[in-house]
Amino acid sequence: MLLARLVAGAGAAVLGIGGSYITRTSTLRKRQAKLGRYRITQNVARSVGPLIGFMFLGLPSPTFSSSDAIKVFNWYTIPGWLAGFIVTALCFFYIWGFTDPTAENEHFVQEEGVPFMTDAARRRNFQVFFGVWITLCGLVSMLTMAQYSNLFGLFAGQYRQIFQQSDVWRAFIAAGGGSIGAAIVYRRGMRRLPQLFNERTLLLVTGWGLVVGFLLLIPYKGSDWVPPPALFYVGTAFLGASYTLSMTCMETFLSKKVTQFADVVGNNIGKYLSLFYMAISAGRFAGPLIVGSLTRISTPNGDTFVCTTGWIYEPTGDVLCTGPADQQCGVTASDYYLGGCVLYRALPVYAAMAGMQGVVIIVMQLVLWRNWSYKNRLAGEKPLPSPALKTTAEAQEHAVPT
Repeated sequence: MLLARLVAGAGAAVLGIGGSYITRTSTLRKRQAKLGRYRITQNVARSVGPLIGFMFLGLPSPTFSSSDAIKVFNWYTIPGWLAGFIVTALCFFYIWGFTDPTAENEHFVQEEGVPFMTDAARRRNFQVFFGVWITLCGLVSMLTMAQYSNLFGLFAGQYRQIFQQSDVWRAFIAAGGGSIGAAIVYRRGMRRLPQLFNERTLLLVTGWGLVVGFLLLIPYKGSDWVPPPALFYVGTAFLGASYTLSMTCMETFLSKKVTQFADVVGNNIGKYLSLFYMAISAGRFAGPLIVGSLTRISTPNGDTFVCTTGWIYEPTGDVLCTGPADQQCGVTASDYYLGGCVLYRALPVYAAMAGMQGVVIIVMQLVLWRNWSYKNRLAGEKPLPSPALKTTAEAQEHAVPT
């Protein structure tokens, strides 16, 4: 399992290459539409992905006595087999459908604009912006994926809304629905209200949508409080919609900044956007790791897998508990005994995550305001006089977008 996750994580690096390809092959004017459609599809997939497995809920579930075929092909493993088939097909599509962008084959797009002479101050300005931006994006990713990874634990342990295997989809339906709805609004908004749906404007709004989602999921009345399910559905809908739009707009904004500072970036577009994706991926790893180490489904005292009358182990591998429902706390392969459960440490952990997300969003929006313009006429920077450009090649070397 660990080896499989390692290989899958390494393979997922290809998702970062797509942003680099689109940056190199699209103009600033078309960047949001192309990169937005590409990345928002992936962000929606992350939100609705947990629901896919439940399409196969009617397939056999393996037990100790199952045949080898059932142990290999069952409702747990079929999504993985399908993913492997789709990825294999995509590999052939990549070979057929993509060409490395160069000036010779006209796939590489270079913006025309006021030529600039790169200096130390300009390089430093971009490097500081880039480092701060990818750090903030990584933190947003970490905190949001911490929430995503714990949706089942929160819905089952604190809300006590999971009674059987077929109920698990309910923990993810609102986040998936919010994500799909946000994607539809985003795509239509780009066509009909492009100024309002500009990536910078959306970042000002969606960041606070994440904070609202975090706040709604805090169990304010104490560790043993069972909140109404409506709070969970509304909070996760905010979470799904805001995360889908935020991550798309963060990358689009950075992609345009990379184009703006083309004289600093040079031929390292892939390097810079890969570092961005590395920061996002590190957040996706760290978030679930941290929240998983701090919270767990348990009794209010922190005890896990509790059956007051003793667990009964069946020859088939099933584990049963016959004690009073409101005193038991444990999840087996086929049964959910959650009447006596809470999500341990949910109140302090979720309050801390909401506070951290709020601070990160405030800092991110300050950085956004400071670097709002895509124009190159910044303080202390002077355009290179046109007469000094003696050749067309020299002019192209210094050309950067406005």
